[in-house]
Amino acid sequence: MGPAPAPAGPGSDSEPTGPGRAHWLRVARETAVDLATVAVARDHAGKPPFD
Repeated sequence: MGPAPAPAGPGSDSEPTGPGRAHWLRVARETAVDLATVAVARDHAGKPPFD
């Protein structure tokens, strides 16, 4: 028995197994917009940044 093959990482020629980079960038942007909106509303209401 030889060593196990290295896991596939970024730039691998293997098939992707999940959402790609564009998906996660979109999720991050949407999350940032949601958090920014909530943060501004909480700040104006004088509330702490968490429940």
